Amino acid sequence: MTIEQLEAFSNTKPELRYITEEIIKYLGANPGGASPGGSSYKVYIPTMSQTGTAELSITEFDNTTGQIFTWVRGGVGVYSASGLVFTSIHIDGFGNWGNGNPFGVISDGGAVIGYYTIYWGNTDISLEVFDDAFVHADLSTLLGNGKVFAFPTVKIK
Repeated sequence: MTIEQLEAFSNTKPELRYITEEIIKYLGANPGGASPGGSSYKVYIPTMSQTGTAELSITEFDNTTGQIFTWVRGGVGVYSASGLVFTSIHIDGFGNWGNGNPFGVISDGGAVIGYYTIYWGNTDISLEVFDDAFVHADLSTLLGNGKVFAFPTVKIK
């Protein structure tokens, strides 16, 4: 199975996406962002938290992109990172190397407390957060001050 076939498979089986990505890494598909198998994407895996209306606090678990993602709060529930350079991007659950823009669910472990969507262009990524009535809300309002939001894995070419 090629790297591209593994990636396509992980898109059809979301419940297996994590293990498929780990297999790809194990097989050496992305050492330092380069791949002998033809896949040359690099990854950005952050978590985000917020206190009140302050800027987001970011913890990067992985960033092989060589780029600095500086997130800025643009208003209630609107955050963006700009000044980035990439030719194509895939954000898990939000489209395959294109701008899919579905909504993700934010829950407290049981009930749905809000939603989020992600937009991107060639130089920026934007996150919009909404409460359960689809009104813009800050992460701190939905989750509580300092609670962590796991941003989906970003793959950049």
